Amino acid sequence: TTLVVLGDGRTNFQDAGVDVVGRLKDRVRALYWLCPEGKDEWAQSDSAMVRYEPSCTRVLEVRTARELEVAARTLVRGVG
Repeated sequence: TTLVVLGDGRTNFQDAGVDVVGRLKDRVRALYWLCPEGKDEWAQSDSAMVRYEPSCTRVLEVRTARELEVAARTLVRGVG
């Protein structure tokens, strides 16, 4: 099973649920996160991406249709 999460990883200042993401990862073969924000934005404000990333097989930056196509091809190939 491959889990794909699409989102910016922002919490709106609520509990990030990092443990939940970790438990989800334990139940799947791979966890890919498609994030519209660059890594330089992950530690800003309410972003929890720096805490989610360790549970992810891979985080892919997806802002454009072209980046979405590349991400889809990566998922199909199962490239970590």
